[in-house]
Amino acid sequence: MREDAFRGAPARPRWRRPVAVLVVAGLAVGAGLAVAGAAGSRRPGETVTGGDGQTAASSRLAEAASVARDDPTRALDLYDQVIEDDPRSVEAWAERSLLLASLSVGLERPGLLDEARRSVDQALAIDPEDPRSRFYLGLVELFAGDRPAAEAAFEQALADDPPPPLRAAISARLEELRAPPAPSTTAP
Repeated sequence: MREDAFRGAPARPRWRRPVAVLVVAGLAVGAGLAVAGAAGSRRPGETVTGGDGQTAASSRLAEAASVARDDPTRALDLYDQVIEDDPRSVEAWAERSLLLASLSVGLERPGLLDEARRSVDQALAIDPEDPRSRFYLGLVELFAGDRPAAEAAFEQALADDPPPPLRAAISARLEELRAPPAPSTTAP
């Protein structure tokens, strides 16, 4: 069923290229944080090959992050598996949101953006102070065309004390939002 949402996408107009660059940057930050989160989820004394559900979830999250660009359907399935096992997995809800938002823009499917918003809202309901989820909310708002809401979400994400790589990504999005619009190249 999910594959049907990806089929029949119209050709992208040229102005979509800057948005695609933003999406790729967002996915790169998200994937990096997902892998770092999965790698750093062990406590002192725990082994890499532990058999608990947390290890399986970390493995699925890392795999989803690594396949998201080339196989988004597989990545969504992996996020959904983690959520099924642990409905309070902020990371799975947040990363699922970013992937859906990216696909919404790339495939011009607004329904996916609505689903992305539901996922990020779920992540924020679980942890309202998670800077990554707040950043992803800002991206969803930006993709939806609500620049003031995007700016507010980005500012809140910075206030939630994100790690340095995420802080840099959030700051870059804020700079882009606050930059004066480029002069029009069309003649009157």
